[in-house]
Amino acid sequence: MLKTFVTALLGVMVFASSAVAEMAETIARNDKNTSWLFISTANKLSFNGTTVTLSEVSPRIVMFADRPRRVADTVSVQDFVDGWAKGKDNSFQSSPPNAGFTVWVDGAYQVSVMQLSDPAYDGRNLSFKVKSVKGQLPKSGEQTSIFIDWCNQIMC
Repeated sequence: MLKTFVTALLGVMVFASSAVAEMAETIARNDKNTSWLFISTANKLSFNGTTVTLSEVSPRIVMFADRPRRVADTVSVQDFVDGWAKGKDNSFQSSPPNAGFTVWVDGAYQVSVMQLSDPAYDGRNLSFKVKSVKGQLPKSGEQTSIFIDWCNQIMC
């Protein structure tokens, strides 16, 4: 059920945008106070206690604006990672975002919230250092979605 919902949500958000653009372009086209949230999906997750790795990650991350803007687009994973430190004191690097994780493990979804830092992307796998905010990540899982906290034009 959750998988169907997430798939439908991603589809609606991708098609809600008139064109695929990179993050900086999309953000620049909107009000500087617009809050952006991000969704990434992967086929597999592994966690070693400090670093989470999303394997076979989707090459694009859905970005969408909170109300009242209601706009959506996608951004390449590489552009998202490259933008992590942009804005110096007002960046994800200086103010790490939280992310909600849903991970399919043993026939059920496990949900947790982690603080993300130090992203790395090798063209197929996306990893982050994490600190638990609520719950724990499993050592491994499948069908993973992460919902990343907001940024705005000042932060991104």
